[in-house]
Amino acid sequence: MKNYVVSVLIIILSYVGVLKIIQLYFFSISSPVILYFKENAIQTQELLILLSNLDEVRKENLRLKSIISETEVDLLKKRLESLNKNEFEILRDSFANNQGLKNRDTFIKKIIYYDAFSSRVYLDNSQNDNFKIGSLVMHGDSLVGVVSVGNSRVVEVSLISDKSLTINTNIINKDKFKIKTVLDSESGDSLIINNILATEVVGEGDLVVTSNSNENILPDLIIGKIQRIEGISSQTFRKAYITKFYDLNSVNYLGIVKNDK
Repeated sequence: MKNYVVSVLIIILSYVGVLKIIQLYFFSISSPVILYFKENAIQTQELLILLSNLDEVRKENLRLKSIISETEVDLLKKRLESLNKNEFEILRDSFANNQGLKNRDTFIKKIIYYDAFSSRVYLDNSQNDNFKIGSLVMHGDSLVGVVSVGNSRVVEVSLISDKSLTINTNIINKDKFKIKTVLDSESGDSLIINNILATEVVGEGDLVVTSNSNENILPDLIIGKIQRIEGISSQTFRKAYITKFYDLNSVNYLGIVKNDK
């Protein structure tokens, strides 16, 4: 019975327009709340879209960084290969143009390890070329050392700074006079000449070459140039420090002049 009464009451209120007023009043009160939740829903949806887009952007950035990194590595590798190729070709051409080596077989080998303190350098010989002990090792026109172990997949070279080697040299001064000397060394693969007479005209920049009194070592191979001289003219002897025309810390290849004798 109560349900009928309520139904009739709603019909009457709707008929006279009271229910519409109540609806409008209700919507006017609740509309800010509805708008608030609607805006929140829209903002939440936009935030979710943004986060999804950011994740995609992050993944794309990682992919691009990976591509860029691989490209940079490839470029650096190509640069290194180009430098090595250029060094190899320059060294090969220098031996081809060296008149003193015209009738001698020269093999270019890659440096594996340089040990300055033991005055040794080790060269890759994976081709199993056989080199006799004493074969000259050179960088262009400069004498670097001699083969001490040659019949191996690794060639061991005694550098000219090795104390066990005695190399007779000439200093070519600015007046083009040859001054007979003997090469010596100090620690760390450094070259010196001791006992230069104070009366000898020797100065910085003078060239040092091998003399013709060395067994199995060609004459006029470049040792280096005088960097500085210690001592004064009133002393009997002076000491000269020599700088080489190559740096084994940055050189990658050396040439072996094969000695078949």
